[in-house]
Amino acid sequence: MLLQRVKGVREQLLSEAESQLKGQPKVKGGEQYLSSTMAQVLRDAAQHATALRDEYVSTEHVFLALVGSQSPVGELLRRHG
Repeated sequence: MLLQRVKGVREQLLSEAESQLKGQPKVKGGEQYLSSTMAQVLRDAAQHATALRDEYVSTEHVFLALVGSQSPVGELLRRHG
């Protein structure tokens, strides 16, 4: 796992991410969907894969897209380097 390589920051990063998730609305029943932000992250991940001449979108491409996004997750990742 990528976060296992980030020694001192891992626990703080995970703690902040869990706190952010707890504050998100919960979906019960009904139809679930992607937010417009997440849909954009996936489009950006596909662009990273294309730019790197990769055949498939991988977790690394999604991670790069998240870091570059204006989402709370992107801000969290950038803040922790």
